[in-house]
Amino acid sequence: MVVSAASASTLNEPTAQTRTQLLLTSLSSPFTEIAELECILLQVLAALDAVPLAFKTIPNIVIELHSNDVFRVLPTIHHIILNDILPTWWTSLCEAGHNELVKELFCPSAPTARRENIPRHPHRLGIRCRVVASALVTFLSHLHAFNPKDPGPAALLAFSVSTLGDIVSSYPVDLVYDGLFSDDVTANPREYDRRMQEWEDYVRTACSVPGRVANALHGQNEIMPKEILEYGVYFSNVCVSMETMFFRLSQKPSKNETLHPQCHLLLKLLNLGMFPSSTPSLPSQPSFFSSTLPIIRKRLHLNDISTTTSDAACSQYTETWRAVIKSLPLTSQQIFLVSLLGALDCSVGRETSVSARAQVSQGATILQGLVGKLGKSGTDDGNLWNALSAVMCGSGRTWDVGIVRVVVCWIADPQDSSIDEGALGKLLDATVAIWTNPQSIRHLLLSQHRYISSLFLLILASLPASSSHLNRLASFPPFIASISTYLGHLDLEVRRCGMLVAEVVAARCGRKLEFGGWEGTGDGLQWARAMRKWQPDWLAEGFQSKSEADVAASRESEDEDNRPGTSNSPKTQTSPAPARTPDSDDDSLHGYDSPSSSRSPSPTPSELAEIEKDPTLRVGRPKPVARPVYIAQLAILLRAGGMDDEGAAEKVEVGLTHVEGLVRRKKGFGMELEENAVNLTIALVGLKDTYELDGFEDKRQGALTALVECSPRKAAMTLVEQFFTNQYSTAQRFAMLTALALGARALAGLPVPPSRIAEGKNVAFPSKMLPPALHRRYVTTEEQEGGQVRRLVQGITGAAMQRSKAEAEEAIPEVVRERRLRLGSTRSQITEVVDSPALPPRTLARARTTLQTSFADVAAEHFIMPLVNHMWLHLRDVETRTRGRSGTGTGILLGSVVLAQYLGTLAVLVHAARHAPAFLGVVVPGALEIAAALGRRGGDDAVDGKGEFGGGAGVGEVDLVAREAAVLTAALEVALVALDASVELDGGRSLGLEHTALLLDVREWAGGVLAAVEGGRRVSGGGGAVEGRVGGAAAGVVIRVETVVERWGRSMVGL
Repeated sequence: MVVSAASASTLNEPTAQTRTQLLLTSLSSPFTEIAELECILLQVLAALDAVPLAFKTIPNIVIELHSNDVFRVLPTIHHIILNDILPTWWTSLCEAGHNELVKELFCPSAPTARRENIPRHPHRLGIRCRVVASALVTFLSHLHAFNPKDPGPAALLAFSVSTLGDIVSSYPVDLVYDGLFSDDVTANPREYDRRMQEWEDYVRTACSVPGRVANALHGQNEIMPKEILEYGVYFSNVCVSMETMFFRLSQKPSKNETLHPQCHLLLKLLNLGMFPSSTPSLPSQPSFFSSTLPIIRKRLHLNDISTTTSDAACSQYTETWRAVIKSLPLTSQQIFLVSLLGALDCSVGRETSVSARAQVSQGATILQGLVGKLGKSGTDDGNLWNALSAVMCGSGRTWDVGIVRVVVCWIADPQDSSIDEGALGKLLDATVAIWTNPQSIRHLLLSQHRYISSLFLLILASLPASSSHLNRLASFPPFIASISTYLGHLDLEVRRCGMLVAEVVAARCGRKLEFGGWEGTGDGLQWARAMRKWQPDWLAEGFQSKSEADVAASRESEDEDNRPGTSNSPKTQTSPAPARTPDSDDDSLHGYDSPSSSRSPSPTPSELAEIEKDPTLRVGRPKPVARPVYIAQLAILLRAGGMDDEGAAEKVEVGLTHVEGLVRRKKGFGMELEENAVNLTIALVGLKDTYELDGFEDKRQGALTALVECSPRKAAMTLVEQFFTNQYSTAQRFAMLTALALGARALAGLPVPPSRIAEGKNVAFPSKMLPPALHRRYVTTEEQEGGQVRRLVQGITGAAMQRSKAEAEEAIPEVVRERRLRLGSTRSQITEVVDSPALPPRTLARARTTLQTSFADVAAEHFIMPLVNHMWLHLRDVETRTRGRSGTGTGILLGSVVLAQYLGTLAVLVHAARHAPAFLGVVVPGALEIAAALGRRGGDDAVDGKGEFGGGAGVGEVDLVAREAAVLTAALEVALVALDASVELDGGRSLGLEHTALLLDVREWAGGVLAAVEGGRRVSGGGGAVEGRVGGAAAGVVIRVETVVERWGRSMVGL
């Protein structure tokens, strides 16, 4: 129906409700011709002040509606047009060329500079933005009703998707914000609340556009504008638009602007994952800072030094961001900071070049430009400080050293050669709190220990020597106590972190503390030396512009080109060179003039040889110690010492140098070695490095291992007896256990680490070895800490777990079939058997003599059972006597360090003894009993106050607090090795049928440990290298026990 001019007077009289009702009735009534539809649509557009320019000349258009009338029913109007009008009249509208009229009702022409006929008026912009917000909701609610395979709805679907793309591109988020929140709106609280509700609806709808469009298309992506509505591109544009909104808001002179709309949009993007913790690698993964960081750099004068943005504009931009971030919840602030730090490209490490310091400076400027200064004087920065402390110290994430430098530079705020000590002090307090926490020391991983220590050292290096924070830290009781906790840690590299920080703090406070042992490689020594030498240069690493960094870089390159020595002219050679630190590796030698000397010239090498041969010149000089030839001479040389023995050091050195080679040469030749093995073993075990000989520990270890290998019946029993004597140190006990483990593997024919003691004449290529000083420097000292046994145990248990995993997979037909299909059929190949060359008769005789004793013959009687029985006797003595009367060394023997090494050695021995006759009947039950007992007891430094055997936990209970992780793990590994060998040899028959109670007891113990670990309970000393081994070993034991129970359960008595 067409509204005539005669009835215009009657339309002005009705109320707003009547006018809207008449409008809806006109739209719902059937149309007879297209002119009637066009007239109604033009009336609506006229009320919205959005009539296209091409329709201004159409006569008989009566505009009686107001904008408020239309907005009351605008969603209903959009619904009627999409559901009732367009399915019928869409083809006619397209043929008449009036389809743009419908599009204007959903997406009015945006007021941009390209459309001069629509001025950028706040009122008009607000109307258009409200229309767009309503159209988004209507389109998204009707997309699911269209079927892409039906030609009619498919055309409407294409129209809807195309219009959505026009809305998104013509009305970005910042433009919609400007339209909804104009100055007159913010001044009216009631209208502001209504617009805020519309803004929240718009944000919720706009953020769901890509997903709902993709679901509605059902894979028909050819009609979707991917450059607009694709997920990654869409949200990247939203992020850029939000940053533009922040910038334009900061430049407004009005102070009545509230930040609720910005905070709501920022929280929505945070919840959608637009602030990832690291830079995404795929374009389909949007990230706010990946899209906006180049723009932010430009706003802060970091990319273009000729930008027209003033310093005042930058300051206002910073204040806007800071105000928005401060209004966020604490968790949202943490997500924002993590994403910002992860997006900064500052992987410079500890590099101190001009370009590296410029990157650190720019990263600190970005942090200050978005978050602001976090000075101590700020009273409203509590949440920001808590968020930063959680991100840097409490999130468990290890940041790169370059990012740590950026954060410390930002907090220090270097300006005019001064820093903010108060802000650095607050960051230092947060770092000290986590660094001194005993639970963190025990349970943090090595990478986290290094990260916290690096942050600690960077803050210390940033504070001036006169800072009060340094003096307060040196006398801080938790800090002093934490150093002892670090020194008691079982992981050597974790201990070095504590020692390094302690030495640096003492040096900065003017005190002297030196632990030593910082030379060499491995065990974190390079990292420790690099962090010790780090000193930031705030004059170069402070806040500087790009131009200043470029000037400094050019000066640095000019200085490198103009260094002395680059020119060959005489003037350059004679000019004085600047003072520099002498380089020990500098091979350039320059001669110099010296006055003539009255001394006689030095003798030549030939003259020295003649003098050495002259017997008359030996008067007053000690006679050189002769090389030992017999085993008895070795014990005499090694026991040399005393006040009257002037050549004791030389005797000990000669004896220690030749003991391993002589013992191996005497193997199998008569009874000389057997008669002197006990005496020589005791002499080697009790030997101390009094004279600080080179390679002392390595030579003694090689000699003891050779004795166990060449004389197992004598040397092994002697080492076991001496191990339980209370007169030896931890290093000496470690040497005994390592010798037992390596010697047993050598006797069993298993691979062992090669001897590190080489005789001079047996070195095939001496030129390939570094000089002795450098060779000792680059050889790791891990073997002195029991590392050889630890590596052997890890390899043995790892192989056992792999076997149990393979057996479990073989029991599942689907896994077996999948593996066969993946690997394909394997055909057996015929290989040629090559006969080994015949050995001479003397060589064969020597081999028979050498291999006459195998480990299977002596494993139970001379190695394993003496080691187990002596431990039971020692535990009985400890239980029946007080600790004060138990003798010196009892605490060392039952300490977690030695006890873990004892159990590791026992695991190696059990693994090597699997072919012994008494293995299944004697060795396996004995190893399981002692492992379960020591695993329940823990170390002597972890037993509760009752002092009871078992730590106070009853049967079936697991008291992880009273257990040391190293002891518990080692005990479980012994049980795993014994069970794995039993299953592999006889399927666990002898263990399950003859030792049922023991097997069930082990299952109860290991199952309790596994349940406690999976429940989140921690074990004392569980940090560092043993972090994840407790649960794995317990799971392996449980699996092996269940294998035995499943196979022999019906025959087991008492199950």
